[in-house]
Amino acid sequence: MQAQEVGLVLSGGGAKGLAHIGVLKALEENNIPVDYIAGTSMGAIIGGLYAIGYTPDEMIALMSSKDFFIMYKGLTEEKYTAYVYRPEPSPDMLSISFDFKDRKLKTQLPTNYVSTYQMDWAFLSLFSPAAAIAKNNFDSLMIPFRCMASDVVNKKPYKFYQGDLSSAIRASMTYPFYFKPIIIDSTLFFDGGFYNNFPWDVMEKDFSPDIILGSKCVDNSPLPNEDDILQQIEAMLTLETNFDLPKEKGIVIATHFSDVGILEFQKIHSIVETGYKKTLELMPEIKSRIARQVSADTLKAKRRHFRKQYPKIVYGDVNVTGSLTGNQADFVHRAMRSGKQTAGNSDQFKKKYFHIISTGLINSFYPTATYDRHDSLFNLSIHASRNARFKASLGGYFSTSSINEVAIGFGYNLFGSTIAQARVGATFGRLYNGMNVSWRHFLTIHPVMFYEVNGVFNRYDYYTGTQDLFNFDTRPPYLQDEEIYLHVAVGSPLFLGRNFIFKTNFTAGALNEYYFQHNNYTLADTADHFRFSYLFPKISLERNTLNYKQYPTTGHRQQFSVGYVYGKEVHTPGNLSGMNGTFEKYHQWFAARFYYESYYPVGNHFSLGILADVLFTNRTTFGDDFSTLISMPAFQPTPHSTSLVLEDYRADIYAGLGLMPIIRFTNKVALHIGGYLFQPYEKIDPVEENAGADAGNVQYTSPFSRRSFTCMGALVWQTPVGPVSLSTNWYTASWYEKNPSKWYFQLGIGYLLFSKKGLNY
Repeated sequence: MQAQEVGLVLSGGGAKGLAHIGVLKALEENNIPVDYIAGTSMGAIIGGLYAIGYTPDEMIALMSSKDFFIMYKGLTEEKYTAYVYRPEPSPDMLSISFDFKDRKLKTQLPTNYVSTYQMDWAFLSLFSPAAAIAKNNFDSLMIPFRCMASDVVNKKPYKFYQGDLSSAIRASMTYPFYFKPIIIDSTLFFDGGFYNNFPWDVMEKDFSPDIILGSKCVDNSPLPNEDDILQQIEAMLTLETNFDLPKEKGIVIATHFSDVGILEFQKIHSIVETGYKKTLELMPEIKSRIARQVSADTLKAKRRHFRKQYPKIVYGDVNVTGSLTGNQADFVHRAMRSGKQTAGNSDQFKKKYFHIISTGLINSFYPTATYDRHDSLFNLSIHASRNARFKASLGGYFSTSSINEVAIGFGYNLFGSTIAQARVGATFGRLYNGMNVSWRHFLTIHPVMFYEVNGVFNRYDYYTGTQDLFNFDTRPPYLQDEEIYLHVAVGSPLFLGRNFIFKTNFTAGALNEYYFQHNNYTLADTADHFRFSYLFPKISLERNTLNYKQYPTTGHRQQFSVGYVYGKEVHTPGNLSGMNGTFEKYHQWFAARFYYESYYPVGNHFSLGILADVLFTNRTTFGDDFSTLISMPAFQPTPHSTSLVLEDYRADIYAGLGLMPIIRFTNKVALHIGGYLFQPYEKIDPVEENAGADAGNVQYTSPFSRRSFTCMGALVWQTPVGPVSLSTNWYTASWYEKNPSKWYFQLGIGYLLFSKKGLNY
């Protein structure tokens, strides 16, 4: 029998479905025609790309690219993320969003593990030009096409043969809990594999080919494991698929994988090769039943003719649908249409799309495009819903040392014609207690402009306990650092594409230090009390695109700032001090800081971090050596270093340098190593045990005569609730504690994060 028409059916299977590319490659090399194509899930993606003219080699290049990695991991490229909307890092580990509807509390739980915004825009860009040519009729694509999705409400398979091509394919591969489902014509769709994972029956009914070739890389679901919740859900939702294509109707090319997970697309080359070799094994049988051939030149000319008709993607009007209010929809419309429009505006619209998502106010934000043949523009429609207005969070840091912090937070998002973010957070622990109340209001869309107000209370009880493993000191504190301040800033992105933010800052605060200048004291003794009330205006240029709040592996954190401090010092000595009477003095100084922290990928498993921190102030001395020291800015390059006083890493003028090689075992597990040099212009030379100390008796070493080193190593697992870290840190000797160079070992989970200090240069 000489078959005249050939239909190709592609099963689902996640990353295993990449084997279909190998099947197509083998068929093309042997001139086997494909006249119709139908697929489910990953088979729908491969089949859809083939139907719009992609070659197997182009699919391999696409699916092994960085863009595809970003898409299936749910990431967003740095240049498309507006970090101006990113809130200050907080120690939140768990959070729940909620709202009030009809006077009832309504929680909002996440519906997907992987963010789909990048995928949705990628599908829109890939398939919209071909859909425009076909006028949304799948029979008019280069190869007539069908794909399957699941209507889980009515519990039946759904066949897409017309309509928005990108939405049809997106619906077909929407695996529950991995990807967010979409609504098409008021129907909620999930992965087509639940009800028909091998649609040879659809192929036969719609196209009646003379022979069907089926590429199958999965079987019906096995009995679910009692410890695997996803298998259990799949078993509840999935109907058994008929993979038994009768021999008289065609041939099944079956590939089997035991070591490929649903999202292990990095194994693309071996998976494609498996599909390719399996097809070549069956090629004699295939050729015996398919005598008709299509040459490579004929297929190439067919592709060229179809793809030559692709209209250039230029977006016109924007329509917002969904559950947003009028003011919210108007905000989205204005944000998408803001700025200068140019002829090739696809990339501009992509940036605006992700900038709106970056606000954190959006839950669903699904784009579709309709081609207008009269003006050759794609009109964009966005189905949107908002996140819940309220968020409660719990976090902190829990370790094998005395550093243990519990943090709670409460947030509110205002979303109307403008947007705003409010947050109240509190942290409680042995080392640190604090409260932060913040408000950030975005006044304009283009250019983005905002103001922010922060009220902060910080208290550090240093030396209340040793950080040695499982060893706790019960002595009372002999250094307590308290401050309260109000910070106001107005800012705007200077270069939105590169996420540099220019800010004008003003801080008014009061700093209180209570301390003993040596550890030979009793509960009956009174501490020295140092107070400093200040005003601090500052201008800064900032950027923070780090991928994690702590232990980052990619991104940048950079800052250049210039400020002026004016304040009054009041120094009240304790009974052990050599000073007599209260000491008062006014101070003023200038400060400038350059901070540069960047992480660069080196190959597939390595990153290299570089740190430079240069600070200059012309600050004068305070009442004694210790009050001068503890009010100095500190070089704190690691999370652990923020929990210590580190006398040898403080100076009014210094340069800190760091080199941080990182070995990335997986995307979430990495070994961080860091070596750091601290070079002050001059260090304080302490007066021994307060002997002869009086007002202004502060001695310094000669310039550049001293320097300090520190290093760290941490094995870090970035979990959904925060980093789990096994770390060691080493510092040089502390003259205040009179300890030798010291190692600190810790096993911790969570974020060792504190509110910024008021004199944050």
